[in-house]
Amino acid sequence: MYLQQSVEAMGHRVIGVVDNGEAAIKRSLSERPDLVLMDIRIRGDIDGVIAAYSIKAATGIPSILVSAYGENEIRHYRNVRDDFLFLRKPVPEGDLRHAIEELFSAVLPNGSGQ
Repeated sequence: MYLQQSVEAMGHRVIGVVDNGEAAIKRSLSERPDLVLMDIRIRGDIDGVIAAYSIKAATGIPSILVSAYGENEIRHYRNVRDDFLFLRKPVPEGDLRHAIEELFSAVLPNGSGQ
C-alpha cells in the first residue's frame, strides 16, 4: 500500500495491485502499464524476478524490483542487476522517485510515464 500511495502521490496512475507472479504477468499483458513495481517474493509458483523477465520479454515493459532481503535475494539470478532497477525495502520515497524518473528517461523518450 505504501508503494501504491507513493506512486500516486508522484502523479502516476496505478492500474492494479496483485499478489502473485501469474496475476502480474496476466495484468501486464492486458493493461500494458508503462512500468511494473515488482516485489521479488510474491505468492505462487513464479517469483517476482521470473515474472518481471516474463513481462519484459512479452511486452518490453520495464520493472523495478523491490525486496526486504537486499542483494542476497537476487544473487542467484544472472544479470538481474543489469536488466532491472533494484530497491531495498523499506523504499524511501526519494529513492522510488529517482528510480522511476531514471527508468522513464531511459525507456520513454518523452518521459511521460502516466
